[in-house]
Amino acid sequence: MAISKTLRFQILRRDNNTCRTCGRSAPEVKLHVDHVVPEALGGRTEASNLQTLCSDCNSGKSATPPDAAMVDQVSADALRWADAQQVVVARMLSEMKSRTRIYNKVDKLWKEYGDVRRPADWRRSIDQFLDAGLPPEMILRAAETALGKQTIRAGDCFKYMCGIAWSRISEIREGTQNAVAPAAPSESPDETVGQLRSLVEEIYEYLGEDEIDEYTKTARSFHPEQTKSEDGLRVAVASLAWNEVWTDLHNLDTETWEMVRALPEHIRDIAHERTMADLKESSYPSIMAQTRYMLRNVSAAYAREFLNTLDISERAEWLAGSRARVGESASEARVEARAAEQARIFKSGKRGAAKGMCSNAGDHGALCPNRSTHTIWIIDCVVCKEKCDGHEGLCERHLIEAQAGRAKRNDGSPFKIEKAEPLPEDPWAAA
Repeated sequence: MAISKTLRFQILRRDNNTCRTCGRSAPEVKLHVDHVVPEALGGRTEASNLQTLCSDCNSGKSATPPDAAMVDQVSADALRWADAQQVVVARMLSEMKSRTRIYNKVDKLWKEYGDVRRPADWRRSIDQFLDAGLPPEMILRAAETALGKQTIRAGDCFKYMCGIAWSRISEIREGTQNAVAPAAPSESPDETVGQLRSLVEEIYEYLGEDEIDEYTKTARSFHPEQTKSEDGLRVAVASLAWNEVWTDLHNLDTETWEMVRALPEHIRDIAHERTMADLKESSYPSIMAQTRYMLRNVSAAYAREFLNTLDISERAEWLAGSRARVGESASEARVEARAAEQARIFKSGKRGAAKGMCSNAGDHGALCPNRSTHTIWIIDCVVCKEKCDGHEGLCERHLIEAQAGRAKRNDGSPFKIEKAEPLPEDPWAAA
């Protein structure tokens, strides 16, 4: 009877991929699974009668009856393997029952709050939290917090719960990393307290009075002992505020990638390819960095799609203007996104020149794509009440046209300049 692939794999694994006769293993030698008692002598195709042999040992074996010691050894190994399998299966069944109990508790809690909307595959999220090492008690606590928060929509409760859970997982990982890291040179207690106070004060600067009041109530409710002192209360409030920010970041990350999945496939593929390239060059490729790159590259993909509808010379003009505006060191994605934005809005003439840019019309749109190089004083200026106060707004090319009397206002009427003065070398320093 032929040995099945599954049984062969189990025997190789049981014997540690090692020949039972000579002790050699793959890839040094080619291994076979064969009968201890040959089939020709009545041997059966079962684990207790199968062994791992290398090609050399197997070819010299032929149909020689094995001695009793070999049969007993293989049988004993097979029994140990079967016992170990039973232990593993029992452990897996216990894990399944444990997870089912956790599913039921979360489900019960959700129904107590009106069974608000949640994803169809919500159990998969619970599995991910458990696999990441988050205790069931913390998962239930995250669910209670999300469901009890009045300031979020009912449909967002599950996302908010996931944000809290991932925040706790991050805290666990960070704590674990700190616990196993080599001990750093110890700081004095005064230095540590000073750094903590500085961090707390910095967080407080970003909080409004209403937020501080809300966090204070929560902190006193959950940490009554710690919040008896003023310093303890401020630390607890700052910690709650920071955790909520971290949760919001995780929620933003989740919603961003849901949005990305809904994009047209060609846009998504272009943005993904660019994002992977950005991450390879990044010195700190965090989850939030990946989200930031993806959003930027989605914008650039749409921008490129729009720019490709323009003729070559017009597209070049808008890209040149964008590069002048954002700077030579800016990424291609940013240049393309800004160029498309300028092309869409400024071509319509609905918005004035951006700071530092020439205010005259370009060849293909309402505005020139070049930097402003001169301040000009206009004869009979329609903006200034009496005498022209001067306007920063012409590039070299349009200054020459104005001096030659060929310059025109936005309404098409000509204008003449009284004088012109060069701008400082970096007119955008204050932009």
